[in-house]
Amino acid sequence: MGGFNGNPYLVNNDRLYRVDPNNGSYTQVGGVVWQNTYAINAMGSYLYISENGGLYEVNPINGSYARLTGMFWTGTYDLFIGQNSRIHIQPIE
Repeated sequence: MGGFNGNPYLVNNDRLYRVDPNNGSYTQVGGVVWQNTYAINAMGSYLYISENGGLYEVNPINGSYARLTGMFWTGTYDLFIGQNSRIHIQPIE
């Protein structure tokens, strides 16, 4: 689960949802199907989702996304944002 602007975000049943922390209601964000999502986190104005060996930068408002190139993220178990504003991953052991 990741968070942006005070709202938690999660992927469930292959879809991205924004959760209202006050009442628990949820809204699907975008129409993209996120199969095999391993990790989600937020930094700045974006969510970052590790899914099917790729890392995606996702707009939390409308669900648009771009795959970040240069690395393969296969086997990612968790990702977090460090104090240095860099994305760190933990591979499945």
